[in-house]
Amino acid sequence: MHVNSVPRFRNGDASETHDEVTSPQVFEILAAQNADMLVCFVRSLVPGSEVDDVFQETLVTAWEKLPQFDRSRPFGPWLRGIAANKVKQMRHRRSSDKLRFDDEVIAGIEQSFAAVPARHGFGEVLDTLQVCMNQLPDKLRLAVDLVYRRGLRIRRAASKLEVSEEAVKKRIQRGRQLLAKCMRNEGSQP
Repeated sequence: MHVNSVPRFRNGDASETHDEVTSPQVFEILAAQNADMLVCFVRSLVPGSEVDDVFQETLVTAWEKLPQFDRSRPFGPWLRGIAANKVKQMRHRRSSDKLRFDDEVIAGIEQSFAAVPARHGFGEVLDTLQVCMNQLPDKLRLAVDLVYRRGLRIRRAASKLEVSEEAVKKRIQRGRQLLAKCMRNEGSQP
């Protein structure tokens, strides 16, 4: 199944305990509205070959746990939390695999996604993100680009930048903060 397709859940397929408010149709609408953002979030955490599996597992788990969802809270961050847990579980099962991002980095990524105004389409969000990336100071932009866009590990990025791993971590942290602030301001500088 392609990552951009949201599975259809019909009564009897996953659970028969959902009431009308948590009907399959409502779930499908919420999942479809958040699918692009979820895919982007998952891609920031796992290699491309694993994105589809994590995406699908996240939606299945969300469907199963839908009765526990607090309807007063936004659906997107809840989905991303499930996805982050799926990634952690996947990495934990593979003892030879070192977790590429720690909890702090995952929280920072979530913070950046949460800063995106829900009223915009995904294309507009990407345009705004590019504007914000272009506004970052060169050192920060290059560190963020190497780690998040190109998928390099901190050690490799530090080697390319000819700085310490700690310096790369600081640049990424500062870059994430500035990106989140810029995204909240919809691409305009404060």
